[in-house]
Amino acid sequence: KATVSVLYWILMTMQRTVAILLLACCAQVSGKVIGLTIDDESCSGLGPPYHNVSDQLVACAKYFQELQNFTSLAHKAGLKMSADAGTGWACPGEGLPPVAYCFNITYNGKNASVAEHVVDLVDTAVLMDYQTTLEAAHKGAEPYLRYADTIPGKSVVIGLAVASPTQPRQWFETVDETALEKLMQEVAADEAHHESFKGFAVFTSQNWFNNSMAAPYKGSFTGPVNMWYMDREIAYDAVLQQKWLSWAASRKVTGWYISPHGGSRPLIGGNPADEQLFCTLIKNADAVGIHFEFFTSLENAAQKDIPFLRSCE
Repeated sequence: KATVSVLYWILMTMQRTVAILLLACCAQVSGKVIGLTIDDESCSGLGPPYHNVSDQLVACAKYFQELQNFTSLAHKAGLKMSADAGTGWACPGEGLPPVAYCFNITYNGKNASVAEHVVDLVDTAVLMDYQTTLEAAHKGAEPYLRYADTIPGKSVVIGLAVASPTQPRQWFETVDETALEKLMQEVAADEAHHESFKGFAVFTSQNWFNNSMAAPYKGSFTGPVNMWYMDREIAYDAVLQQKWLSWAASRKVTGWYISPHGGSRPLIGGNPADEQLFCTLIKNADAVGIHFEFFTSLENAAQKDIPFLRSCE
């Protein structure tokens, strides 16, 4: 009973919060920023030895409500909603251990894996468990793609990572741009039969750019591709901005996940002159076919981001 009471309080509090935010924000906004996005890894549906089951039930109830509220807010503003998601959340799933530590969770009357709930609640699931082989990438993405195919309009983006040319390579990173591109070509061909497959996201934009400068791939590139994170100097330095946008367009980059808040010089909510520079970047990126999605909070989305986008049309 105590657990139920806690869950009910969480849900009611979040529903009241989003109702207030919806009143504050939501005329249609520019399509140059197409959506909001979130990276919250508190809910996985994995029990011991990874997490306490009771803690997961509370965390997932809060997370699912957050996704529902975010998507409602985004849609009312004419935006899409995406969420970073772990491939292990598809339990019990193919190749995963039985329900010994992987369990389904009930939300909105549906008992399902965290992966299926994420697909239900947002427009796009962005898979962030990076792999370096076709077999591993397929194994992680298949449960998401297979389920998303059953719901019109849902999409799945497969995350891959590339190493920095100046730092030790991590196990989940492709060696260089050539290895990254060849893996994207293999995965794209393998997943093309899935209607919900909508390309890739590369972690991180800076690693990819630096690697490309050091050892560029010589062939044709595969798209569409999104990138994670952006050096904010790109918004403030016109020469750097042109260099980045030209490079990204040549790699068939079509999207960029960025955080416009935080730090000593936020892109939104700080200096109005910086907001104008950011608006110029958004328009320049749009001119070469690149859109943005914002890592943000519900409060910032309603009170800062959506009003900014209306002013940047």
